[in-house]
Amino acid sequence: MNDVEEPSSQSYCIAQGRCRLCQFGFTRGEPVLAALPDGRISREFTFRKHMSFDDTDMGVVFHMCLENTCMFSDYQAVSFHSRCYKLHLHPITPAFLAITNYTYTPPVCEQRRRANYISPALASNLRNAAVWPSALPSELWIMIAQYLVRECATLTTQELVQNGETVEDYIINLTQPVFASYLKIEGRCYIQSLSNTPRSNACEGSHLVVPAQTRQEERKDIFIAVDHLGVRQVVFIPHDRVEQWCRSRPSVSGAWWKHISGKDVPSTITIKSDGLKMRDILSTQNEPLHNESRIGWQIPLPSPPASIDLFTLRRPRKNISGLRMRYFDCNTPNIVGYSVATDGWDILSILSHEKGQKNDSSLYEDVTASICHWMYMPINEGEYLTEICRQTSNFLEGEVAGITVSNKV
Repeated sequence: MNDVEEPSSQSYCIAQGRCRLCQFGFTRGEPVLAALPDGRISREFTFRKHMSFDDTDMGVVFHMCLENTCMFSDYQAVSFHSRCYKLHLHPITPAFLAITNYTYTPPVCEQRRRANYISPALASNLRNAAVWPSALPSELWIMIAQYLVRECATLTTQELVQNGETVEDYIINLTQPVFASYLKIEGRCYIQSLSNTPRSNACEGSHLVVPAQTRQEERKDIFIAVDHLGVRQVVFIPHDRVEQWCRSRPSVSGAWWKHISGKDVPSTITIKSDGLKMRDILSTQNEPLHNESRIGWQIPLPSPPASIDLFTLRRPRKNISGLRMRYFDCNTPNIVGYSVATDGWDILSILSHEKGQKNDSSLYEDVTASICHWMYMPINEGEYLTEICRQTSNFLEGEVAGITVSNKV
């Protein structure tokens, strides 16, 4: 009798190293669980980045690659802290995953910001609860709350998601008044929706952001502040006031700014929603946005520069999606050096350092790549940066963190 070949285990990748209930990242050695798209839950296993766990009961191998694309599998699984999963009160549905999805990995400081917001808020609620036999000092409640941050985030997220609706993109008419409704998530305001009529069920009420415009009236430029969870702000600015507004722009911490020129704005626009909050502006009257309007910048720009494909040195043929652009001061008089972040092949970020400038460690946390090395390149008086090298070959393409410095004027 011929031996029957055992079927091989199916591989799934854990692309995001965070719990999809509390939204806090995993640390090495923590007990976690993984969920398949069909709802099956794995056995508890220990989180170790770039390692694998073979769940023989399910016939599935979970690879903890933390990458959106992986050589091991095209299938992805979501994961949870074991303690957080014990607190899940509702099914983990596609709608839940859509609302809590991160469009990009935020910097490490975002986790600290969330913990610093949740902890005192929870301490205040515990202190004011009328269920305790005796009062405790505020300091003790703060200490207790620090141990319950994840649990609080898990329950709050589930409660918030219950307010979500069916995930559908929708169209608004800019010739009519436009109202924005808001909701607050862990201390930050997000736009729940844009609509042509006020919403009575909005979490933070509806506010008029732009009055009705006639078809002959010049379309206003649209600025959108977006972070990893959704749209934080939408501003309509007359074209002749764009530069002035950009100079005195509002501060939206942690957000990236997109600019849609009024020349590209017709009478209707399509809004992308995740069911709870606004995610983006998808298109204008069935026409996709220009690439310059798809790119996020650290500050709002009155005239975003044209995008160039570094491999072809031409305008990209395909639509750009999810690109975020940084900038750094180059060859200004007080520059004393540059820090370059690289993973050994690509340039991830460049920072400039000025004479007498205090070192801000948070700037180094903005790079969220799984492999990152920082190199410091000093600049002597009279020297300036002339080139940022790029290397290609017939087989490999990429960037090399090489800087050419000259002392010639």
